[in-house]
Amino acid sequence: MIWLTWRQFRAQAIALAIILFSVAAVLAYTGPHLLNIYRSSGIAGCHPSDGGRCTDVISNFDQHFQLLSKVSSLVIAIPALIGAFWGGPLIARELEAGTSRVAWTQSVTRTRWFVVKVFAIGAACVIATLALSLIIQWWSNPIDLVHANRFGAGEFSQRGIVPGAYAIFAFAVGLLAGAVVRRTLPAVAIAFGVFFAVRVAVTQWVRPHFMSPVVLKLPLFSEANAGKIKPNSWVVKSYMVDGAGHHVIHPCEPAGAVPIAKDALQPCLDRLGIREVFEIQPANRFWTFQFIEAGLFVLAALALIGFAFWWVRRRLA
Repeated sequence: MIWLTWRQFRAQAIALAIILFSVAAVLAYTGPHLLNIYRSSGIAGCHPSDGGRCTDVISNFDQHFQLLSKVSSLVIAIPALIGAFWGGPLIARELEAGTSRVAWTQSVTRTRWFVVKVFAIGAACVIATLALSLIIQWWSNPIDLVHANRFGAGEFSQRGIVPGAYAIFAFAVGLLAGAVVRRTLPAVAIAFGVFFAVRVAVTQWVRPHFMSPVVLKLPLFSEANAGKIKPNSWVVKSYMVDGAGHHVIHPCEPAGAVPIAKDALQPCLDRLGIREVFEIQPANRFWTFQFIEAGLFVLAALALIGFAFWWVRRRLA
């Protein structure tokens, strides 16, 4: 069964291996140069008080690798591609070609056929995606040090262990879609659509609620605020409250008025007890969030694979 699985999916495996090798070669060649630019740019010594100079240094650093930094978006696309082109055809192709009548009526049972193929190809999906994620994470380390935004929607989804969880989920969606619709192209389309819809939903509406945020209530325009929100923290929400804790909007500026200088606003703000509230997820929760999100996608994938197994055993003639 292992040899048969390899023969059936070797074209996809070879294509993916070529992509991984090509990306790894480019990043391995440019990675040391990127690190040298980071070290020589003086960014490591930048402080918020440096103002415009620090901003200019960061802008100049970013311009060196604008195009190559887009390569990291591959980690977002790869799980969807794997799910569509590996999971979708796995069962649908057998049904379309009629080979299921042979494959499932010989000495190899449906259970063994399903388990071996799903385990072998699913493991390959996860390993390939994690390998690409590790390569990009190594290459992007100087960029991550500069921008300190590991909770950003793109950065979080391209680092750590979640890309592997996305891969097995996308594979499971394609697998089940292929079993139910019995057609490869519709299964591919369904895999793409469901994968991206779930990814967007989790990113926008589920991830912010994995843990209760830490609430910081800070005075407006105070120099003492600098450093209160640590690098790589995620500001989930920010708003202003008065001394009684009620939400307020521009309490010292009439609607439609020309913005007033902060020095002129300060007496009003102090009189009303205005504070700016930040709901944040601290940087040290990054790996906790990674394991929570990865666990959700893995559990969903196992449920889909289990349902696909039942469908193949009970519903497919």
